[in-house]
Amino acid sequence: MTTLESLAQAIDNASDAGDEKQLRQLSLECEQRIETAEGEDRVHLLYYRANTYAGIISSRQHDDSYKWDWEQLDGVQNILLLRRAIKEPAFKSVNPVYQCQIRTNLASRLNDLGRPLAANEQWLETLATIPRFAKALAGRAKAISFYTSFLYDTGHQACLLDAAKSMFDDALQDGIWESGDRATYESDLTKEREQIEAYLIQVAYDGSFDLNQWSLGRSKAERSYRHWCLSQRLFINPLNDIYTESIAATDVLHLPDHTYEIAETPRFPAYFNLLKQEYVSARYRLYRATHEDDPGFLMRDVRMLDSGENQVLGHYVEELRSAFGSAYAIFDKIGLFLNDYYRIGLDPKKVSFRRVWFEKKDQLRPIFRDHPNWSLRGLYFLSKDLFDESFSDVAEPDANDLAQLRHQLEHRFVSFQQIQNGANTETHRLMQIDDFEKKTLRLLRMVREALIYLSLAMHREEFLRKQETKDKGGITGVFAPWPIEAFRRL
Repeated sequence: MTTLESLAQAIDNASDAGDEKQLRQLSLECEQRIETAEGEDRVHLLYYRANTYAGIISSRQHDDSYKWDWEQLDGVQNILLLRRAIKEPAFKSVNPVYQCQIRTNLASRLNDLGRPLAANEQWLETLATIPRFAKALAGRAKAISFYTSFLYDTGHQACLLDAAKSMFDDALQDGIWESGDRATYESDLTKEREQIEAYLIQVAYDGSFDLNQWSLGRSKAERSYRHWCLSQRLFINPLNDIYTESIAATDVLHLPDHTYEIAETPRFPAYFNLLKQEYVSARYRLYRATHEDDPGFLMRDVRMLDSGENQVLGHYVEELRSAFGSAYAIFDKIGLFLNDYYRIGLDPKKVSFRRVWFEKKDQLRPIFRDHPNWSLRGLYFLSKDLFDESFSDVAEPDANDLAQLRHQLEHRFVSFQQIQNGANTETHRLMQIDDFEKKTLRLLRMVREALIYLSLAMHREEFLRKQETKDKGGITGVFAPWPIEAFRRL
């Protein structure tokens, strides 16, 4: 049996040669060894197997049609394996540089598939480990620069480009580069940085303004809540992926101007209003559950018996349950939005976020296949982070567990504990409360990501439809809704 070092070198050689057959054989060897590997060796083997898929993808990059191909099965496997490596208990004990390589590779693949916000989370984790890791700084800068081209708010574009320019500077001036990487990337990074600077000069952008000049609220409670949302990057606002200052403390993103056929009901702003409202309410419930005490009177005189399982009980537990369930339900409503907007025609009772993309099992609808809408493709690949028994492929190792947890919260007994102990049964699941809080936060971040992609995908789609209408001489009506205030009970 070859050593791990020899296996890694063989994968590098096959990748350099673009030898797909050899890479798939090496992938199989890694898979077989993963089954019995433990500790850091298991992390390495998961990473090496991910690299076999990265090599296969790289061998096809000369084909422009492949870049827009939505059937990226190798890309999904690459993401899944890198995530599995990160979730290994031994991951935190491997060399920090190695950790950063794994996270940076994951970020790059997510970004390639249209998920810059999920990629941003991995770059931030990388930079928290090694703050000057140049490949993460440069990759994040390039991703933000590209991402801005899909925004319809020019103010947001300039603000994010200014941040990207600073990241390019950090990478080029102070970055810690791996062997040979600086020489490979320096020229392209410098050129892109200069293009951004020229654009910012052209639009007379003043980057010296105070990013904290906006109010976070009238009360201490509101300011505390908004600080938390900023720190967790939970505002539906592209700026919040970069900034945690008050400039990003609004859920400002909505739908772009869009068109309807004459006499067609303008309904999509109403859909998006409801999606945002459900998300914001779920977000606030998570905040209350983790930051505020239970009302003292609520559980007073409610007799509870010691079950011997050290149950954590109280209203805040129900707030957590509600936040998780509400967040998860938003995904299927996004599926309903897509079903209507793209005129797919599925029976609404049969729509789900995973199923809306396919006309038959694992057969992508023609309307989506190879469609040049990067944000829409990102939304599609985000759907692969959720489990559906009708589909075999997932890109998230915990997808099945999240789906089971949703079902158990609604139809079974789930008890939370400070320290998990005891055995699960088909009827009753025991779970550590801290773990459930983390899963709920992760779910909310996914929902936020999906809502932003939905808006940006519609922006791109409206541009494509406008071109098509112009070519065909069709007539549509532009709908540009005004902001409204939420109803307040007097």
